[in-house]
Amino acid sequence: MISALAAAVVIIAIITTRLLQPSAGGSGTVETKEDKAWQPLPPKDAPKKGTRLNPEEAGYSTDGQVYKSLYTLWQAEQHSMEEWYDRSVAWWDKQDPTNDGVMLGSGHLHDADIRESRALLEKTYSWWEAGKLAEHGHTWAALDAGAGIGRVTKALLLHLFGRVDLVEPSAAMMAQAQADLGSSAHWPGTPEGHKVEELMQMGLQEALFQPFRYHVVWVQECLMYLSDEDVVKFFVKARMGLEHNGVFFVKERVAARGFQVDRGQARVTRSRHLLERLFGTAELMVLDHAAAAAVPRGAHGVHMWTLTRAPPKSNPRQQEFDAAYAAGRVRKPEPSEQDLGWLPE
Repeated sequence: MISALAAAVVIIAIITTRLLQPSAGGSGTVETKEDKAWQPLPPKDAPKKGTRLNPEEAGYSTDGQVYKSLYTLWQAEQHSMEEWYDRSVAWWDKQDPTNDGVMLGSGHLHDADIRESRALLEKTYSWWEAGKLAEHGHTWAALDAGAGIGRVTKALLLHLFGRVDLVEPSAAMMAQAQADLGSSAHWPGTPEGHKVEELMQMGLQEALFQPFRYHVVWVQECLMYLSDEDVVKFFVKARMGLEHNGVFFVKERVAARGFQVDRGQARVTRSRHLLERLFGTAELMVLDHAAAAAVPRGAHGVHMWTLTRAPPKSNPRQQEFDAAYAAGRVRKPEPSEQDLGWLPE
């Protein structure tokens, strides 16, 4: 009886000692999840070996991760979105603040890129608000979203619009834009009185816009740095900043199918199908679309869209939209049921 009691005391002592033993770090405290650097978890529904994927929805990353859909990508990244955006800004802060730097070594395509952009803009305004760009453009305001050093503002927007605002998250790029365009400086070759009014250093996911300020919002090769949710939220916020007949001009790299993730730049290149689904989720209507020709050999293709608000049935211009739709000039992508959850309440 005594020997059994002694044995029990020894066992209890051993268990108690192990429970109170300090962690491997030697601090003597219990290590929690918050004490560890967060690491992305693989998606809960990551495809198993041999699983057949829908090529229109699936994607892969530069580190070999395969995703069934964009939803699974953002599910895996949901706890590190701040780090995702910081990584992309840090990458751009290291690039040269020149046309060649912001075009990733393709500065020789700058002039052709601007010609294509201007052609699409003028084509849209040849029937949308016909004649008003030439007549009233000097009084209109435009927003250059993800402006970088202001390359598009200098070569295009300031030539057509009297007031231009820029928003850009990179401090290095914004510093160059400020040096060239700040303090109401007049950019050479642009009409007298045309000027930059606001330079905002912040991400598109953070920006808020004055209601009914802009006739045009220019969005070039920056949606790839936003999550799907923030793409939709950006368009919803910027849509409120548009005049009643304002237009988005979007120019974006596209994947042939599905999507591709570059973790070094924190960038997602989506297919045309996936981008247009996001446009539809943000309740935008496609007025025009074209594939760009000024693209570096071997790079992703670049597509251009003009977008505007999808009109409610009570819109007095509904007949005009119906006629444009019948002529094949307008279409509205249908949002998926999953995407609808991203619209703000």
